[in-house]
Amino acid sequence: MLLSYCTSLLEGIILEITITLCIFCVIAHVVYNVRFHPLRKYPGPWWLAATRLPYTFYVLRGTAARKTKELHDKYGHVVRINPDTLSFTSSRAWHAQDIYGPAKPGGQGNIPKDPRYYTESHMKVFNDPIRRQLIQSHLIPIHHEACLQKHTSLFISKLIQSQTRSETGEVDLSHWLHLLTTDIAGEVIFGQRFNGLENGQCQPFIAAIPGLARLFTSVIELRQYPAVFRMIKICWDWITRASRSSKPPTSMVEQPENQMNEDKLACQVGNICEDERLSSTEKEATNMALIIAGSETTANLLMGSIYLLLKHPAYLNKLTSMLRIQFQTSSDMSLSALRDQQYLNAVLKESLRLYPPAPGSLFRRTDKEGHVVLGEIIPPKTTLTMNLWAANCSPLNFHLSDEMFPERWIQPRPVEYEEDDRSAMKAFSFGPQDCPGRNASGARVYTVEFGPGLGFRKPRLVDLAEGVYVLEKVAFESEMQISTGIRLIGSASKF
Repeated sequence: MLLSYCTSLLEGIILEITITLCIFCVIAHVVYNVRFHPLRKYPGPWWLAATRLPYTFYVLRGTAARKTKELHDKYGHVVRINPDTLSFTSSRAWHAQDIYGPAKPGGQGNIPKDPRYYTESHMKVFNDPIRRQLIQSHLIPIHHEACLQKHTSLFISKLIQSQTRSETGEVDLSHWLHLLTTDIAGEVIFGQRFNGLENGQCQPFIAAIPGLARLFTSVIELRQYPAVFRMIKICWDWITRASRSSKPPTSMVEQPENQMNEDKLACQVGNICEDERLSSTEKEATNMALIIAGSETTANLLMGSIYLLLKHPAYLNKLTSMLRIQFQTSSDMSLSALRDQQYLNAVLKESLRLYPPAPGSLFRRTDKEGHVVLGEIIPPKTTLTMNLWAANCSPLNFHLSDEMFPERWIQPRPVEYEEDDRSAMKAFSFGPQDCPGRNASGARVYTVEFGPGLGFRKPRLVDLAEGVYVLEKVAFESEMQISTGIRLIGSASKF
């Protein structure tokens, strides 16, 4: 009896000591992060410096980009957003090439991507300059201009048909834009017809991407907690099966012969899937990244730009009037001719500034020697990021930063906009590891941007009661996505 009592007493004492030690370790960790950490001198809320948990909460809710912008609006160009991470919005982080630019002597430039935020296959493919050059060679936009024009013509005709058949005259522009960008991506990347515009339906694996991307975003964030992540691995087999069942095709031979593109040479830049210089894992990573960028992200970019034009009819009228004067028929609208349109360029830049398709953070991590950023020595193992949306809409960088004003990109501009730090706006990142598909995405936007404005008279938006933009987590980054309540309405007309 006495032995049993002593054993129980000892177990209780050990439990109390264990709990006390755990509480002490947590408090000590919090105090260290707030008061003694090498990043303690940088501004930011103490609770974000103390523990990563609040930032994880923002990521899982899809509000990390929005919260980061709010922090920059309050604290300035540099903010500590979690214990080991600094977020920047100053153009010097781009322009001085301290973080994203080519490597320079003295520990500056080309800081490696943070492996905690990217998959191993992504790091292997997109960090290798030879592989990146190979991917970019498949995406040279001049070679698929005919493909863009063909699909854009079909897109506008489908809009007109949909508007004509609708009892209310409304068109779900978001739906048709996603079908358009998916069809183009299918031909350019895979050399295959997805026939989304023809059938009015999205491919199943494309429809599954947003849900899987949100899932993977959550998993990537939870990787920051090894113990929690080990528990999550119990479900990993299910996640892998879902991913494999929803992944895009990896070879042209998977499509029936009658669905192969007849004008393959005109539309297909080169089938990445059949390139023997990439392994099967690298092809899968490349295909998934490109299909997301080519369909989901490009559609969101188009929706953001069109939405802004429809919300500001004066700019829409000015743009369409200039294009109608410049081009007599739609066949005159070549890619090179559109790129020479100064006002169209200004509208696109302003759209990218206000609603970038991937407004989240681009994480890099200093190595064991540390790096020099903006004249400050950054300690080793520190994560650095340039938050795109926060930089684009910062009042420190742009006058009336939350308002659309395309003329800020054109000379001569009003004097109050002369002080804008236009070099702070880099929608596709910067340096050796920037977005490899930026030129291809730009080509699609140039070709499609003005279609709804020219295909419909007096277009306007309806069903905006629930708000227009929501933050979604897509492709391991936060992404602006138009709500499905947006409609384009107007009487159909040809160019």
